[in-house]
Amino acid sequence: MIVQDTDWINRNPIQHNHLAERMVKRGHEIRVIDYEILWREERKKELISKRLVFWVSRILEDAHHMVIRPRILKIPILDYFSMLYTYNTEIKRQIREFSPDVIMGDGILTPYLAFRLARKYKIKTVYYCIDVDYKLIPYRFLQPVGKMIESKNIRNADLVLSINEGLREYTIRMGAKPEKTKVIRAGVDFTKFNQGIDGQEIRKKYGIEKDDKVLFFVGWLYHFSGLKEVAVELSKIGRDDLKLFIVGDGDAYQDLLKIKESDDG
Repeated sequence: MIVQDTDWINRNPIQHNHLAERMVKRGHEIRVIDYEILWREERKKELISKRLVFWVSRILEDAHHMVIRPRILKIPILDYFSMLYTYNTEIKRQIREFSPDVIMGDGILTPYLAFRLARKYKIKTVYYCIDVDYKLIPYRFLQPVGKMIESKNIRNADLVLSINEGLREYTIRMGAKPEKTKVIRAGVDFTKFNQGIDGQEIRKKYGIEKDDKVLFFVGWLYHFSGLKEVAVELSKIGRDDLKLFIVGDGDAYQDLLKIKESDDG
């Protein structure tokens, strides 16, 4: 069972989705409990959301798995407090009905609730780190509380997985025992991206010359990710053969566009 503090269905497929669907292909049964993180932007006219159940396969054919989305109170900040009851109830229900062998968590609140119940029912837990999660809390005054809970999740997990060495070191600073940490790097699907692809058209489209050195970033553009600082410093170097290629969307998108336009000028 996977629990997370974000939208499994409408946010871009990331490592969690790939991992889950490949496990389904290997014969495992997966259930996910997610959170409708986009409810503020979508502005649906409802005070309390309905409990929803989806049957999805986003990346691979015939890798369907169940996604459960518990109810929340759709009032900023109070949605978190409502989750303490509705998500705790749902996680307990799934433990009893589904009897998971392992619970994997990403985020802050849902792993905290799930790991507490996992200890009670003697279920193994895995914390999967792909971000500095407490920094993603939209209310800065709640981030110190989020950091404490995230640290507790990491310390209490039986295994802590990260997608790179930097995040592994971060989890150790947050309290993980080094011997309980491992890295599963983000990979490339060679059935889609192989040696036979000719990149000349893309290079021409974006003005990348044969001998250019390209720094490439793909992902969500957070303000704290350092991309803006890197872009500004690279523009000061004044080397035409050094390019920064950013693919993604997010909070820092408009700021990065302004840096690009300023550099072009």
